[in-house]
Amino acid sequence: NSIVGIAGDADHLLVAAYDDYVLQPGNATLEWISAATGKTIWSKNIAAGYMLLPSPVALVRGLAIFVMSDSPNTGVVEAFDAETGRQKWIAHTDRRLTDGPVCDGRHCYIGSVSREVLEIDVSSGAQSWLSLPKE
Repeated sequence: NSIVGIAGDADHLLVAAYDDYVLQPGNATLEWISAATGKTIWSKNIAAGYMLLPSPVALVRGLAIFVMSDSPNTGVVEAFDAETGRQKWIAHTDRRLTDGPVCDGRHCYIGSVSREVLEIDVSSGAQSWLSLPKE
């Protein structure tokens, strides 16, 4: 497995690893690891039927965020409770996602193939799209 993304806080690390190469279908493993002991607290296996993204994880407001594209025209953003690993919400998009999340505390922003940025509310998974200026 290759590590493709790491996020963390003072006490924990969220690590994403892929069985296969980025930008292909494959399997991802998310692990929530104690920084003090190095032990895995929880682990999730996620199958990506279309494309695994570079830097697919973020940690924000107690949520572990994971992003992937599940078809040529759609994407998925999942939020897990960082302490338990339980899924809090899942958001399906009608555009293929191309880049991992950048978060500001209230929203995560994710690039898409359509030159738009997905803005997703971290507490609810509600989404809106921001258009980039055309050249």
